[in-house]
Amino acid sequence: MFTFEIIPVNIKDKQIIDNLVGFLSMRFNANISVSTKIALGEILKYYNESRGQLNALELLNNLQFKLISNPSSRFVIMINSDAYVEDIGDVFGISKPGWGGIVFIKRLNPIYYGYPFNVKIYTIRIIKQVVHELGHSLGLPYCNNRRCIMSYINNIFDLDNRLVFLCRKCQLNLERLHPGILKFIV
Repeated sequence: MFTFEIIPVNIKDKQIIDNLVGFLSMRFNANISVSTKIALGEILKYYNESRGQLNALELLNNLQFKLISNPSSRFVIMINSDAYVEDIGDVFGISKPGWGGIVFIKRLNPIYYGYPFNVKIYTIRIIKQVVHELGHSLGLPYCNNRRCIMSYINNIFDLDNRLVFLCRKCQLNLERLHPGILKFIV
């Protein structure tokens, strides 16, 4: 059985984490745990002051050596910050096949775009981005179905227009890669 370890950093709203764990538990045959293995100080080493953002790729490259995964485990680090990748720009997340991913939740908050806070929209965006990064870490490529959460996400509007889970093709592909990982296929 798979293990997904959720590691929130600088996230104060426990309800969002609980909702994420609940959603993942409904969809995946995986043990899901929440830990505090990473301190904010470790993350700040990768803060680029001139950009006001974390360097996502440098952070990922460092964390993969600090947090050692195995073939049946994945890490999901959630950070209340903004991030970028050189030559790409701003990112909501980044992942590494076989290891896991990092989701940067600052730009997922409606407040970032000048709208009032809405916990439902915020939570759904976080769940979508986590599923997207988990999908890549489990071996799924980008999907051509523009409604699938595994299609390329260029901005918040793209994310909002995606399904909250994998399309049928990606579900079948994931099940071929990791038999039994999904609780059901729709």
